[in-house]
Amino acid sequence: MDEHGGTPLSGEATVDVTAWTLSAKISPFDLQKVKPYVIVGGGIMNASLDVSASIPGASASSSDDETDICGKVGLGVDYFITEKVAIGLEGAYWAGVNDLDNIRFYTVTAGVAYHF
Repeated sequence: MDEHGGTPLSGEATVDVTAWTLSAKISPFDLQKVKPYVIVGGGIMNASLDVSASIPGASASSSDDETDICGKVGLGVDYFITEKVAIGLEGAYWAGVNDLDNIRFYTVTAGVAYHF
């Protein structure tokens, strides 16, 4: 028993999400060096959940794995350092569908890109 007279309980939950999307960058403005854009995409999302709990003398664990379609929408901007090289910043909202409709999150991405 713990100091409050109860049985100590411990547990852990881990959620891993992986998504593969095909996205389109739509740029309504072409301002030479700066190109703001809207990004829209769809694809496949996989989410796995591992849960474990224990008390002295007993433990239990469970896992679940689901794969379904997902969507992505966001805004971004590319700044062209040269004609072919750009640095970019993008914010996006991701949402799972059907079995994964409770998986929703935001991402912020920064990067460097070479345009062929």
